[in-house]
Amino acid sequence: MKKSIIAVLLIASLLTLASCSAPNTIEVTSMDYPSLTKMSPGEFDESLCWKYILANYKWHNYSCRLSVENGKLFVSNERADITDTKSEMFPDGYLLGTDFGEYSGWVRWCLHEELIYPEDRTPTVTETQLSDKNCRFIIRPARHADYAFVILDTYSMISDYSCDTVICRFERISDGSGYDYKYKLEFNEIASLGGECTAYLNCEEKECIYFVTECGIYKLNYDGTLETVVEDENFMYMVQITSIVLYEGEIYCSSPLGIYRYNPETGESLWYPMDYEKYVENP
Repeated sequence: MKKSIIAVLLIASLLTLASCSAPNTIEVTSMDYPSLTKMSPGEFDESLCWKYILANYKWHNYSCRLSVENGKLFVSNERADITDTKSEMFPDGYLLGTDFGEYSGWVRWCLHEELIYPEDRTPTVTETQLSDKNCRFIIRPARHADYAFVILDTYSMISDYSCDTVICRFERISDGSGYDYKYKLEFNEIASLGGECTAYLNCEEKECIYFVTECGIYKLNYDGTLETVVEDENFMYMVQITSIVLYEGEIYCSSPLGIYRYNPETGESLWYPMDYEKYVENP
């Protein structure tokens, strides 16, 4: 009888241990990888970086993009949402930017006179060139903000097409005439960061924008002040971050190779490798 009781207690304890998650395990949900429900921290495999960029690599067409859905971390098989053309609409015009890599790019303000004079059926657009650099992102901090941040990529043709990130502020300043559509344009550089900008997160509630470049993670406050969150040029360049989210006070960044987790309070960082061999069904 005693042996039976001991056996039952032993089995119960083993089941309890099995059900407990390993330290720092994160729970996730995914539609693209249905069996992926948890991810555990592990070692970063540098060799995978160079394999992943090869077109003939088995998992080359798979990705691990992170978002927050219904209060949980959500993993999807999507690439970074970076397009060649970006735009942001204002009441009387729009910002327009292009990015064609090291070949060309620009940013322009397009005054749409049809929006000013609705009775005039002939649409007329007056363009003002603001920059001849590549436009990576246009970010309007809030829906009705009268300014925007423009993220530029500056390519160097001298040193292996290296790229740096320049953050500019665009604003329309009234000329004092009393007319809403008469103003002067201001387009000023407020910060410069190393490496190409690969992702950003606009946090209206915190009045800041988080940027990820190939050198680190940075925080731009709406007042234009810049803070360095974490810098690791070698690591960030290799993992190629595609998205960034805030979740339960920590920063999570996705990469085709896995998920990077950073705690701003403690400075601790963890890497969660993505095992496509395990979670891809019928590749």
